[in-house]
Amino acid sequence: MLDGIFQGFSTAIMPWNILMVVVGCFVGTFIGMLPGLGPISAIALMIPITYGLEPSSALF
Repeated sequence: MLDGIFQGFSTAIMPWNILMVVVGCFVGTFIGMLPGLGPISAIALMIPITYGLEPSSALF
């Protein structure tokens, strides 16, 4: 059980995944500031980008 938890944490703290989290936070904040665009439209705009990512990066 602990092996799976450690594997999940090691995947989460990879530099590429941390970079994707930071970029996602900035993009989400920027889209949230725009008038007329809410969370639903931001998710709709970001879905095509996630198809080009690795599965572990796309989940974060």
